Amino acid sequence: MDNLDLELEPLNSDHAQSMFQGLSDPALYTYTDDSPPESVDALRETYRRRECGISPDGRQHWLNWIIKSQISGQCLGYVQATIDHEDDRTEIAYVVFRKYWNQNIAKRAVAMMLELLRQDWRLRRVVAVIDSRNHPSVRVARALGFAPISRKSPQASKYDVIYELLPCQHELKHLERSSDVG
Repeated sequence: MDNLDLELEPLNSDHAQSMFQGLSDPALYTYTDDSPPESVDALRETYRRRECGISPDGRQHWLNWIIKSQISGQCLGYVQATIDHEDDRTEIAYVVFRKYWNQNIAKRAVAMMLELLRQDWRLRRVVAVIDSRNHPSVRVARALGFAPISRKSPQASKYDVIYELLPCQHELKHLERSSDVG
């Protein structure tokens, strides 16, 4: 698959049924403190809360997309960004279902999300909190220009590392893409 084969579809509660099986895989939660959804209905309710796109206190925007194959229409995982207006920080996360691992999908989907965010939001800091033992996720972040900046995170486990998208790297990647166009 190349980027033309992937699409990011804004999350809505109708995705619960097609996402449930993939999200039920315990392997996805090896390096997180999250757990598989209890049921399709519970997942639908979670998605319904996220659909509004803003936290109840209004301090954060919640942006969530389903990663889909344009060819098969299958859901492959998701990407998300939480924009915290008080900290002027955007935290990203991504999950690709196990049967699609090692196909470069996470890197391509996160790059697509970063481009959407760059177009629509004024981003100052973009970070990802990654368990240092999750080597594939660390490789994705580094390939996209993220660098480790801290081992301390407010809700961190002893293994969590904060990776930040270096502004010069983000701008260089954008300029490289722009120069390819014409």
